[in-house]
Amino acid sequence: MNTKYCINTNVKARSVAVIAVLDEKVAPRWRCHLVRSIIAEHEPAVMLEVARWFPVMVHQLKRAGGQQLVGEVLGSVLHSPDLVVVQAGAASLRHLLCALLSLTSLKPIEIDDEALDPGILYCRLCNSPSSSLEAQKVDPTLVSRFLDLVSHSEVGIILAIIDGLPAVMSHVSVSPQMLQQYLSLLLHENRKVVTAIAKQLPRIVLPHEQITNAGGVTKEGEAVISYLEDLMKDCSPSNPVSSRIYYAIVEALQYLVGCPVSGLVGKLLILLLQCQASSDRMVTAKSHLAVHKLSDTVGLKLMDLYTRHRQSLAQVLVDMLKVGEVGTFLSHTAEIFEWTNNGNKSKRY
Repeated sequence: MNTKYCINTNVKARSVAVIAVLDEKVAPRWRCHLVRSIIAEHEPAVMLEVARWFPVMVHQLKRAGGQQLVGEVLGSVLHSPDLVVVQAGAASLRHLLCALLSLTSLKPIEIDDEALDPGILYCRLCNSPSSSLEAQKVDPTLVSRFLDLVSHSEVGIILAIIDGLPAVMSHVSVSPQMLQQYLSLLLHENRKVVTAIAKQLPRIVLPHEQITNAGGVTKEGEAVISYLEDLMKDCSPSNPVSSRIYYAIVEALQYLVGCPVSGLVGKLLILLLQCQASSDRMVTAKSHLAVHKLSDTVGLKLMDLYTRHRQSLAQVLVDMLKVGEVGTFLSHTAEIFEWTNNGNKSKRY
């Protein structure tokens, strides 16, 4: 097979899948050479298939040259002028990390399957959180190349990068700078991005095999809470972007309150109560729901939750008093206490 002399783009694109699924022992050097030839031609339809199938190639080639192709292929894919190719490359992050650590397996393949899909690859560690597999790590420099795309103008590309976050937390030693790049997406102007990263925050707060403090909080979890606390400090009537900040915070909190980490409860409660100062009724409604979810998570009634964290409540009252918003806060807090769990939630929301 030599794609150099093939003028049919569809045939070339189809050949990429064939090259990818071949066994490791089948001409590994020739296959690596063929991939290099393909990416040198920069045909969008073919490059799209390279981006989609590259993790499978790495898995099948293993130590026979697949990992040597990583830099070359990612350079061509992630910097492609075709946004569809870039998005496919971004979406490959999750499987690529798993394949590089030899944690992947292939689902059964039908030779005559016309709908052959790169989704045949799955990670034994990601799909079995309790697995005792050795916790190897991928060089964070590789992930940094993907994270350069978080400022991309195409929302689909950013969402693809966010989708790979669980694998990043499992397979990479995440640096504070990398974590900051992810968290900065909470302030993205597109709410789809905000919601997507908010949903992934529990995976940052509760990653696999991380050292925790006395309250069961990882250093990544502490960084997330610290980031939200810093955002809250920027919320004021004089700040024109306060509405966006409040939305980002409450969107994050409604997923974090489901994390059963005792060391987070007090800080989460403070942030939720501070959200009551927002003039956006959507924000206050979501914070109401989150307070109830937090009480469910820790197994306490609302009154018991507030009693146990009365110092947190007092701190919020003092801060509210300084800015003259204590009346609004008390009004919203009273609503929370009156808002029972017997079916009024949906009506209030």
